[in-house]
Amino acid sequence: MIVELWRTPSWALRALGVRLWLGLSAFACVSGAAGSVSAQLASESATAQALFDHAKALMRDGKYAEACATLEESRRIESRSGTSLNLADCYEHSGRLASAWSTFVEAAALARAAGDKERESGARERAAGLAPRLSNLVIEVPFAESTPGLEITRDDQLVGSAQWKLPLPADSGPHLISATAPGRQRWQAQVIVQDDGSTVSVVVPDLDPTAPQPVVRPDSAAPAAIVAPGSAAAPAATHDRSRMSTGVITAGVVTGVLAAGTVVTGILYGVKLHDYHTANDQLAPNRDELHSQTVSLGVANLALLGGTAVAAGVTVFLWTRAPSQHEKATSTLELRGVAGPALTGLTLGGAL
Repeated sequence: MIVELWRTPSWALRALGVRLWLGLSAFACVSGAAGSVSAQLASESATAQALFDHAKALMRDGKYAEACATLEESRRIESRSGTSLNLADCYEHSGRLASAWSTFVEAAALARAAGDKERESGARERAAGLAPRLSNLVIEVPFAESTPGLEITRDDQLVGSAQWKLPLPADSGPHLISATAPGRQRWQAQVIVQDDGSTVSVVVPDLDPTAPQPVVRPDSAAPAAIVAPGSAAAPAATHDRSRMSTGVITAGVVTGVLAAGTVVTGILYGVKLHDYHTANDQLAPNRDELHSQTVSLGVANLALLGGTAVAAGVTVFLWTRAPSQHEKATSTLELRGVAGPALTGLTLGGAL
C-alpha cells in the first residue's frame, strides 16, 4: 500500500498566520475595551461616594433641599441601599413624606438583595411609621374608553392606566396633572395636596377635539392640493423615509462586507504572487499552477474592489437622495455570491 502525504503549501500557512494575527488583534481590542469599562465604573463609584459624603455634610448643617438633590445624583450614578436610606431620611426632614415612604421601601429592597437584614428591617420600620401620615392623590378618568391613545402625566411623569382611579401617595404641595391624546387638545390642571393625611381627587374631562391643520403642497403639474395630517399621503411619505433608511443601512453593510473581502483577497494575492515569483525564479514544477492561482486571486480582488466602489456609490446616493412622491413602491438590493474555477467573489444588484 502506498500512502501519499500532502504537504500544506506555504501560501496557506501564511494565510493562516494572517488570520491568527487578525484574531489576536481583535482579542486585544476587546481586552482593552473591557479594561476601559472597568476603569469607568470605578470612576463613577468614586463620584457617587464623593456626592454621598457631601450630602451627609449638608444634612448635618440642616440644608436638606440641597442635600436631597445631591443624594439623588449619587443614587442615579450608583444605586446602593445606604444612599437610598439617607435620601429617604432627607425627604422626610424636607416634608416630602410620600417620596420618603417610597424611598424607604426601595432601600429595604436593595438591602435585602445585598443580604443586609439589619438595614432592611430598619428601612421597613421607617416606611411603616410613615404610612399612616401619607396624603393621597386620585386621578379619575371617566372618558378613558372613548379616548384612544390617552396619556396622563403628573409633574411630567407618566401615570400608567393601572394607576388611574387609585389613591396613590403624593407629597404635599402643588401637582400639575396633564392629559393628551391624538386629535385632542391638551388639558392640564393644578391640584394642591395637603400634609394632613387626606385624599384629593382630580377628574380628567373629555378632551376637546383639535381642528385639522391643512398643509399646502405645491405641484408644478397640477393645482395646489391641501393635504390634512393623517391622510393617505402622510403614511406614504413615512413609508418612503423608512424604506430609504433601510436601503442606506443595507448598502452600508454590503459596502463593509465587500471592503473586508477586498482586504482579505488582496493579502492572499500578495502572498500568492510572492510564491509564484519564487517558484518561477527557481524553475519549480508548480510555477504554472501558482500562476493560475495568482491570476484567479487577482481577478477576485479586482471584482471585490469594483463591487466595493459600486456599493459605496449606492450608499452615498441613497444617503443624499430625498424620497420622491413618484418613485416606485418597492426597491431591492441583492448581494449574490459567485464561485467558479477561476473566479470567486460577490456581485451587487437590484432596483432602486
